[in-house]
Amino acid sequence: MKIVFHHRTQRKLVEGVHITGVINGLKGLGHEVIEVALVRKDTFDKSILPRRMEGFKQRMLRIIAKYLPNFLFRLGEVAYNAVSFFKLRKVFGKVKPALFYERYAYFNFAGILAAKLCGIPSILEVNIVTAMQDKRKIALKQLAGFIEKKILLSCDVIFVVSNYLKDCLIQHGIDPRKIYVQPNAFTPPAAIRREPIKIKNLDGNETTIGFLGGLAFWYKLDRLVEVFGAIHTSFPNTRLMFIGDGPERPVLEEMVERLHLTGKVIFCGRVSHDEAFALLSHVQIGVIPSTNFWGSPMKLFEYMGSGIPVVAPDLDVITSVMTEGVHGKTFPYDDFSGFKDSLVTLLRDQRQRVRMGEAARQHVLTNHTWDKVAQHIIQVAENVLKNNA
Repeated sequence: MKIVFHHRTQRKLVEGVHITGVINGLKGLGHEVIEVALVRKDTFDKSILPRRMEGFKQRMLRIIAKYLPNFLFRLGEVAYNAVSFFKLRKVFGKVKPALFYERYAYFNFAGILAAKLCGIPSILEVNIVTAMQDKRKIALKQLAGFIEKKILLSCDVIFVVSNYLKDCLIQHGIDPRKIYVQPNAFTPPAAIRREPIKIKNLDGNETTIGFLGGLAFWYKLDRLVEVFGAIHTSFPNTRLMFIGDGPERPVLEEMVERLHLTGKVIFCGRVSHDEAFALLSHVQIGVIPSTNFWGSPMKLFEYMGSGIPVVAPDLDVITSVMTEGVHGKTFPYDDFSGFKDSLVTLLRDQRQRVRMGEAARQHVLTNHTWDKVAQHIIQVAENVLKNNA
């Protein structure tokens, strides 16, 4: 079938991995996906701007997102509906899709409205709602909530990434029969480097604890450094590796120096998605010190898919994917004594780490690939189309 896929992102970082995974999964099943997006990954109309202007546009969008006052930024998101509405109406008229799929974003009502007016069944993918605490404060929150409720009620199907999100939508009056839980997934990148990247202070004989992702405060990475400092005296051949960058890096670097861990903690900085997997080849234990209650951590799937056992809090977004004692170790949320104990258990037993890592890899590649996600989407979509026929 022809599917129009709309999102208001620059298709980068974790959201880019998710969008690319879903689109490639749908294409792999033989469906035609017409992507309509904020920046030029748009497969419908590639002649809007020359390539050099598209690069300039993306740089400007990054500057606007970073420096524009929050109130004006949110007004810009509201105004963008005028652009996306007419663009989508043009796409619908030309390609006549069987299905409309949209990644939810605050204030973004044009896609569901256009699909409704054109009689096209719609699927809304929801990763966060206004009831959650986002990275950026939501100005005009009442308006955002009003628009959100309208489009949640208007779309035909909702995919959420966690049971927590599903329960939240049900509590806000959304019909549970149209809500489907679909966590994130993993597919090995086609261009993955097969040889490890050489890293200073690693000679291959260490046990490396790795964290993959943005260095942001909600992961409580300062507690990770504290725990690593506490166990390092008992396990002097361990290293801690941060694969990624972010606003917490200066704080973490200061802690590393203060705790006399220089040379034992490695900051890789921002790397490409493929380079991240080459760096993960050095890692024996993947950690998620903390996470929110509603998200589906991409790093969980990337650790497991890379054959790395995981230490993570026992939240539903974790335990719905990994099994304690089989794919890694879990600990009570916010209990960093429990986090330390779980790490020590795996550091002491290399055979257990290898066994858990292989079980994790097999579990993800069997049950949590982007192809499986696409199959789920199409299965639900076909039922919707049958009911609308």
